[in-house]
Amino acid sequence: MEKKNILDDVMKRRFLNSSFEIYDGIARFYDLGPLGTKLYENIIECWKLLFVKQERSLHIKCPVITPAKVLSASGHLQRFTDVFVKDMQTGEMFRLDHLISDNLNARLSTIDKNNDVFRQYEEIISSLNHLTIQEMQSIVEEYSILSPSTGNQLSKPFERNLMFKTVVGSSDDVYLRPELSQSAFVNFTNYYLYNKGRLPFAVSQIGSAFRNEATTRSSGITRLREFTLAELLYFFDPQQTSHPKYKSVKDVQLNFLSACAQREDKQAENISLEEAVNRNLVNEIMAYFFAKTQLFFREIGVDVSKLRFRQHSSNELAHYAKSCWDAECLTSSGGWLECAGISDRNCFDLENHTRVSKSALTFNRSLTIPVLKKFKEFEFAISMPDELVDRLNDKTNEEKEEIERQLNENGEFYVKDFTEVVCLKRGLVKLVESLKEVDTEQAFAHVIEPSFGIERIMYTVFDHNLRLRKNNERKVYFTFPANISPIKCKVFPLGSNDDHKMLASKVDEYLHSNGIECELDDARLSIGKRYVKSDEIGTPYGVTVDFDSLLEPHSVTLRDRDSTMQVRVPIESLVDILNNLISGKVTFESLTDQFPIFTGQLQSKTTN
Repeated sequence: MEKKNILDDVMKRRFLNSSFEIYDGIARFYDLGPLGTKLYENIIECWKLLFVKQERSLHIKCPVITPAKVLSASGHLQRFTDVFVKDMQTGEMFRLDHLISDNLNARLSTIDKNNDVFRQYEEIISSLNHLTIQEMQSIVEEYSILSPSTGNQLSKPFERNLMFKTVVGSSDDVYLRPELSQSAFVNFTNYYLYNKGRLPFAVSQIGSAFRNEATTRSSGITRLREFTLAELLYFFDPQQTSHPKYKSVKDVQLNFLSACAQREDKQAENISLEEAVNRNLVNEIMAYFFAKTQLFFREIGVDVSKLRFRQHSSNELAHYAKSCWDAECLTSSGGWLECAGISDRNCFDLENHTRVSKSALTFNRSLTIPVLKKFKEFEFAISMPDELVDRLNDKTNEEKEEIERQLNENGEFYVKDFTEVVCLKRGLVKLVESLKEVDTEQAFAHVIEPSFGIERIMYTVFDHNLRLRKNNERKVYFTFPANISPIKCKVFPLGSNDDHKMLASKVDEYLHSNGIECELDDARLSIGKRYVKSDEIGTPYGVTVDFDSLLEPHSVTLRDRDSTMQVRVPIESLVDILNNLISGKVTFESLTDQFPIFTGQLQSKTTN
């Protein structure tokens, strides 16, 4: 059985299942079971440690419902689209780039690698990210690509918005958010003031996002319609593109695949972040978050030799991005899976929301040399409340000019005070221009956004940690790092002996009460079969209560998942040993210098 099929089988048996399965389910929706949920939560905790606690980011939680006018201002209503084709008979839709890739990959398996056609297909597949709609349509026609479901002819390509539309009460249309960041952008001023009016600062958020993906190319949890994003927005002054922690990571080596290298059909190159900055591939801020991203992946068990950072070409960029690099992982399916994206969003979002909402989402930048600046302020012929005067004069010059225009045309303008609506009359208020010396200016912050797809990262963790025992390939195990393993330790009574069960139950409670995620396994199976089941869910350590455990001083065997080696340790030392193993302070191999390797029991069942 191929590794991918083994992986899919274990994932579905142990970690997840299709949502609403007894009602035939819904494509691209999955439930995480108890073990899948623990793994998911442990991955998120690792992300929070690196991107929330260590970065001291402002962690927020916002609604998934987003008003249409917000998404119109951000450009998502107009441009958050993918290219699709339809089955001309059934109406089934397929995402065009995936359809072409799947079709040509299937053909590759039947062609000799030295054949020119093989190389031609490979070139097309590798270039799909850069092709226009018309170029992809030409490929469909040239290679007679048909519906994979029915063999029917396909429609002409068309773009479709990926957002889920819904309604809230009797209000205007709203959408389920396609990303987390818009709620943070529209509240920029609140977070800026919370940070005492200083840049740079970061805002982080974890939550559900929604995209109405086509049903083709099902790959379990790698392409869901509801999924979890972990995002960080790093707001900074565009005149200051250095990062205070860059020097600590500048020597880190990563695999870079630039847009230029892709056009020339070259492979990724392993270079330092310092070289990437010197070659103007990225600035210091992006470089720093590249390093943090690779560190995160390493911490949760991703093989970073199978991790690359791929730059988007100009026609591949999202509408809001100045530049973007995807963190992609090579999986057993043979393809690169996008797991995170690090985007330079410039000031696109803040500028557009300011323009549409008329609320200035800007920061106050100090000037080294004061300058003269034109100001327009309202002067009143009668006494007006100070609060009202301040509110009117705090508006932008453009807003003040609009009020003046309405006064000239209509003779009056209504403005809402804190407690009432006030009518301003022409002749009693006028707009006066003056020059003032200022030592500050209003400017838009720029934004670097690392965004992580948690379910895709989970799939990569599964894929990169799947192993088969050399002596029996039907025995499958996961080499999850202990910090993310759903269960850190299993406790096994050796057999059905009541004394074994009682002591094992006490050991389990002892570990649990000391904060170790453990589970008692007293199933009526042989100890070997229980070890196999424990390994299959990635449990790093196993504690076995045997006949020698009943002798004083009480001891147990401690088993390592990866090596299957066991040592005998005192029960009273078990908590400290496991905590040190889980935290990475010690290795299991180092325990053999302190404790005897277990080779067999001294006390047997017959002598008990």
